[in-house]
Amino acid sequence: MNEKMNEKMNEKMNDYKEEYKSPYSNLQFSTICKLSKKNNIDTLSRLMTLIMKRFNNELHDNVYSILTKNTTDDIIYKELYILYNSYNNKIHKYTKRPNKNCDIVKILVCYLRYFMKFDLVKKSVLNYLDVGAGNGKFCKMFGKELKIENKNIYGIDLPSFSEQGDWNRHEITNDIEFKTINKNDKYPFEDNKFDIITMKMVFHHIENIELSLSEISRVLCNDGYLIIIEHDVQNYLDYILCEIEHFFYIKVFNKNYTYRKIYKKHNYVQNIKETKENIQETMKKDISELGYVKFRNLEETNQIFSQFGFNELQTDFLYENNIIERNNISPTRNYWTIYQLNK
Repeated sequence: MNEKMNEKMNEKMNDYKEEYKSPYSNLQFSTICKLSKKNNIDTLSRLMTLIMKRFNNELHDNVYSILTKNTTDDIIYKELYILYNSYNNKIHKYTKRPNKNCDIVKILVCYLRYFMKFDLVKKSVLNYLDVGAGNGKFCKMFGKELKIENKNIYGIDLPSFSEQGDWNRHEITNDIEFKTINKNDKYPFEDNKFDIITMKMVFHHIENIELSLSEISRVLCNDGYLIIIEHDVQNYLDYILCEIEHFFYIKVFNKNYTYRKIYKKHNYVQNIKETKENIQETMKKDISELGYVKFRNLEETNQIFSQFGFNELQTDFLYENNIIERNNISPTRNYWTIYQLNK
């Protein structure tokens, strides 16, 4: 990448730098509201789209009213947490909704098969690894679409991760090869073991890039494929939106497994004392529980991967409403890239 391109990337990333407020400022929501109104930009509508993914559509006005209050982030998170766990929202949560992961997997596998069709070396997939596998749902879905046997589907992740809370891993990963590793551990696999590796919303949490990408390069065979799903953060308002999304998993979307089990049994009982205790416990959490987080733009990410021998084959954004019409990029500018390793 030449110097002029680097200068343009840095210049664009610095947009709204002076207005940027960190999570510790307790003013991220009010900053988005003020800038959206002042500069007539769509950041508030993007924030609404992001939040409403987990709320009943009938609660749209309630959510908007909370987000636009002239108050601190802590109070907004608290009110959204209460609304998220309210009876009105629970009614919506257990109706069947489209699985967007399924759409993403089908698209990625379709492209993979296209590239492999012209690959004289690799005609089939023997072993597949998902880095940062979470509860294992994504890698099982991906492996199934590729028609890989469970014994050849592998997942690795940290023992715990604050954004996800109780993973209930044992319910999903017991029939695939799942391993936990500690931060900065080398991967427990031999060289060139895998034909495909995926990383879904993981790269921005990796602090030791040198170790992680070296390990991925080691365990992925030559001409193997690496797929990442990431955020394309082009300026500091994008950065705020990504931080809010991640903090929501800690402050709002977490600690709800008990309610799910109760409601599924058609016996919705909400203990007032337990609710207050959950709210107090959740509101104590702060952004430090996310651990390391660094968001980048697409160009910077590609530049990093290219330094480790990964050649970009295809990139596209994830769209909110209609994949075919491609008319609405996801609020935090999510995208995917397929790389091929050239050792």
